[in-house]
Amino acid sequence: MERSLEEAKVALVKSKEDMAHYYNQQRILALEYHVGDKVFLDASDIKTPHPPPKLAHQYRGPYPIQRRVGRNTYQL
Repeated sequence: MERSLEEAKVALVKSKEDMAHYYNQQRILALEYHVGDKVFLDASDIKTPHPPPKLAHQYRGPYPIQRRVGRNTYQL
């Protein structure tokens, strides 16, 4: 019974490593911006009284980055 338990633990560890390997193959690292860089904002969630979303601009900007707030967040 102990041998079966050990085999199951080894199989779970291998499965976890395999899943992490295949997930990381598809992953794209986020871009890193610096203070002063100019970026465009996705305007799909911004509601305005302007034309319908189909005719509105897809992006707003460019806005300069003022400071880095978190690992992947910036203040404009």
